[in-house]
Amino acid sequence: MEPRTRDHLDVALRNREFAAWLLDSATDPPAPANEWAAIVAFYSAVHIVNAYLWEVHRVEPVNHRQRTQYLINDASLSAIRGDFRTLSRLGWSARYDPAVRLSTQRALEALDRLEQIINLATAELPSEE
Repeated sequence: MEPRTRDHLDVALRNREFAAWLLDSATDPPAPANEWAAIVAFYSAVHIVNAYLWEVHRVEPVNHRQRTQYLINDASLSAIRGDFRTLSRLGWSARYDPAVRLSTQRALEALDRLEQIINLATAELPSEE
């Protein structure tokens, strides 16, 4: 596995742990923690996809639009497109829409979708020796 791939995976896994910690440590009302957990989950997914793209294609998207194009065009990533799109929407609305208040259930859904992305994308990567 390439060092740059490992760097992206490390960031993704640290972000996943942080998102889970946010949900575990939330107090009442939990909305800000839920919203930030969804945002962090999305950026974890970004790094997982970047790890895959670097390892397989030696490309590193410069923006979300370019990453989305790779998600659309790479058949191996087809299984995670829907989960990635959902995380993108949740993260965007949690970050930019002042009226959004994510429930704990929606934040947990974000983490579940992130796990699907991690499992499927890393299955396409070579194992570390």
